[in-house]
Amino acid sequence: MKNDNFIIIGKIKSCQKREGYLLIIPVSNYFQRFFNLRYVLIDIFGDLRKFYIEEVSFDMKDIYVKFLNFNTFDDISFIIGKNIFIDSSDELVLQKDSYFIHDLIDCSVYKGKLFLGKLVNVLSLSANDVYVIEDNNGKEILIPALKKIIKMIDIKDKKLFLSEDFELVDD
Repeated sequence: MKNDNFIIIGKIKSCQKREGYLLIIPVSNYFQRFFNLRYVLIDIFGDLRKFYIEEVSFDMKDIYVKFLNFNTFDDISFIIGKNIFIDSSDELVLQKDSYFIHDLIDCSVYKGKLFLGKLVNVLSLSANDVYVIEDNNGKEILIPALKKIIKMIDIKDKKLFLSEDFELVDD
């Protein structure tokens, strides 16, 4: 989810046991970005408001954030379930042939001239990412995100092209 000015980077899942800490579910593999941010933006009644970060901690696979001056469950309960945004100027610079998940979502996927569907999700697995494509009938097609399979990605035109040699397996 992205518009010209703001990028979603996570969602607030719950309050942590420690007072004022929130469990964050990141929407990308770049959870390290939370350690470099001074503030994030959260939609409060249709208006994006700045929440200044006091502390960020990482525990195995979970990210916890404490916002400045929010010290109790009562202080923070109203933002549980909300999305977290950053200004697009704070977006990370990626290496060549690397893409943000939010840029890949809604890409039209083709094998040659054949339209397969829209990319609706990216599964981050230990071996490699897997693109979840939904065809016109709502059926999901899973495509490994490997260079030998992905011929080209055009983020500007929201198109992803598969190698002609890639064999799709039908159930």
